[in-house]
Amino acid sequence: MNSKDDQLLPLTSDRKTALAAVAAALVTHLNEHEELQLLFVCTHNSRRSQTAEFFARIHAQPLLIQGLQIGSCGTEQTAFHPNMVAAIRRKGYALKAEDHSSNPRFYIVDFPENLMYSKTFAQIEQTCAILAIMVCDHANEQCPFIPGTVARIPLMYQDPKYADDTEEERSAYDRTVNIINQEMQFLFDIVKERQKNTKN
Repeated sequence: MNSKDDQLLPLTSDRKTALAAVAAALVTHLNEHEELQLLFVCTHNSRRSQTAEFFARIHAQPLLIQGLQIGSCGTEQTAFHPNMVAAIRRKGYALKAEDHSSNPRFYIVDFPENLMYSKTFAQIEQTCAILAIMVCDHANEQCPFIPGTVARIPLMYQDPKYADDTEEERSAYDRTVNIINQEMQFLFDIVKERQKNTKN
């Protein structure tokens, strides 16, 4: 789904390098093994990590990658933050709440089987190797070891929390959504090309 992406700058060479490293690790492992979990890790699993999971699912789905699981978790359990949910919806995606608990489960209308909610690593059902993507400094420091990882790659995003309850709130969350969407699209474009090269 495409919509107007304002507030975006071209990806820097450092970001492209980091995303290419994720793509390389993902494709290499799946070529050698049957399954891999792409896991985005943050502190509260409420903003950046869940948004990365959301857009990774969106951009991976058309590729029909066999054996790839996509998820997110935090060092603490909270909830998918309503400001982030609102920003994703403003971008035109139908993100629905399955319940109205303190930690509601959300799903994408087109993929109702994929439920998104805040969880810790201990709550992750680990059935295969993990490619851990650390999206915040605090989680990177608080999780010095994640069992079962084939690689651990830092891909930090600024937390839009800084703008909560200010005039910048809406623009900060929209900008974060746009940046993560842009980078997940770039990531899976690389994955698509690497898949083609593997088959040739």
